[in-house]
Amino acid sequence: MRHTCPHCRQPSLPGRSVRGSSRGAPCTCPHCARLSHVLASTSGGIVGLTVFGLVLAIVAGTVWSSVVLAAGLVLLVACVNRLMWRRVELWPISREAARRSARVSLLAFLR
Repeated sequence: MRHTCPHCRQPSLPGRSVRGSSRGAPCTCPHCARLSHVLASTSGGIVGLTVFGLVLAIVAGTVWSSVVLAAGLVLLVACVNRLMWRRVELWPISREAARRSARVSLLAFLR
């Protein structure tokens, strides 16, 4: 699955690099060499919903003593996670803003 670059509108960004992108570590388009990232609120929301769904699947499987139910719900959560990452929107970012954001995150981490 390739995502569309917000700069050149080419489907060139691999899903793996999009999932790991942030303001401090944006993904680079192979066609135009410009940077883009996923908003932190979007990626955090996807991770939060996935963890919530997994916990809910395990609890439901335990309550009803059904491994099949738990496995089915985990599979459903995995499919929904994949669908959410396919529909995520990329935002353009300049190289200077990405550099500044990486520096700020490093300073905040070291504090």
